[in-house]
Amino acid sequence: MPPHNARTPSLQQRLEQQQQMKLTLTPAVKQSLELLRMSASELAGYILDTAWDNPALELRSPPSAGTHSPGSASSRPIEFTSGSIPSDDSALEQSLLEQLRLTDCSPAVKRTASYIAGSLDPNGYLPLPIEFIQAAVRQPESVVQEALHVLQTLEPAGVGARTVKECLLLQLDRDSASDAPRGTAEAVKIGLELIARRDLTHLAQRLHIEPAHAEAIVRYIRDRLNPRPGLAHQPLDRTAYVEPDATIRLTGAGLEITLHDRHLPQLALNVSFEGAQRKHAPHEEDFAAYIADRSRAARALLAGLEQRRATLLRVIAALADAQLDFVQHGPIALKPLQLRDVAAKIGLHPSTVSRAIRHKQVRTPAGLFALKQFFAPSLPAAADAESAQWSARQAMEHIRRWIAAEDKRKPYSDRELAERLAQDGIAVSRRTVTKYRESLRLPASPLRRCRS
Repeated sequence: MPPHNARTPSLQQRLEQQQQMKLTLTPAVKQSLELLRMSASELAGYILDTAWDNPALELRSPPSAGTHSPGSASSRPIEFTSGSIPSDDSALEQSLLEQLRLTDCSPAVKRTASYIAGSLDPNGYLPLPIEFIQAAVRQPESVVQEALHVLQTLEPAGVGARTVKECLLLQLDRDSASDAPRGTAEAVKIGLELIARRDLTHLAQRLHIEPAHAEAIVRYIRDRLNPRPGLAHQPLDRTAYVEPDATIRLTGAGLEITLHDRHLPQLALNVSFEGAQRKHAPHEEDFAAYIADRSRAARALLAGLEQRRATLLRVIAALADAQLDFVQHGPIALKPLQLRDVAAKIGLHPSTVSRAIRHKQVRTPAGLFALKQFFAPSLPAAADAESAQWSARQAMEHIRRWIAAEDKRKPYSDRELAERLAQDGIAVSRRTVTKYRESLRLPASPLRRCRS
């Protein structure tokens, strides 16, 4: 028994009022955002599935494509003959995203790694410099480097490499059999050009080994390592085609944008189904409630599809207006443009714009481009205001074109390329030029020189 003067704790109940701000999305808003995120093929499948499940909807024959001219109240339709255009849906990207969900890393690293996964080329290489990614995702270099490291630990081995050398070394690091001939990693590091030419004599001299040993190294690399790891995730039938989501044309009146949704299943309300509600209510309340619920869902879907169409037109119009030179001339004229700037211009949240550009393609006078290619950060650490008006993609495109047209007997060095960029008002260092050249997977000048 406790002493009489001991105090026992008392339990009390109190009512307290607290104010909290909480944003809750309605089912209709959630559906609209999901529709906006879908690619054309995903949307077509979703429409067909929904029409099958909801008797309040019926499929109709598709109307002609709609046309939008920014800045004008009316617009005239334009003829369009649909062409065969490769889809940009990537099986490799989907595989990497599924693996990323199982990794134990911070949300910032996961988001950055997801961006990198979506930026890989079909071979599984990363064509973008770290500075470009850093500016695009607005994360410090340490986060980008960690995200790249996480991605490079995923399957297939070698994915996310910037160069063939890095790709092969990543695979060697993960070779579980560990039966690579001694000196294989060193051969990849210092003698990759000799391996490519199968120059066993000079490779053996450089590594201070016997020619037979050098031959074993080359045979191992050719038989066991894959310089194009991403191709394993490409479909065997590469003839799958989709229609572009829109076409941008330049007319005497300005920009003209045509959405190509004629290939999508067209929905309408099933009037006879809605009429059944009036016929059976109020005698069969459960059946009438079911009809009302299905009709509301059908109307919400039709409103969501119309909102998706209007939002997509607004986003494409804003991108075309901001990147008019890019629309006409291609990557060489791509200006710095951030997603948040486009969002602010048309009064949408950046996440909404991000959903709108996902897996969407447009045909322009300069060719076919994914909407995400309309965005580009400015040059990292631009030396002056003039350089800040150029994007990293523009600098890379200049480098690619100059190297393609150079005299192979006297190829440009990275310093000479930096000087040529400076003459055009793009002030970047020789080291930055080297990174851009390697991102384009172009060899250094000694390897490009033709002595004949």
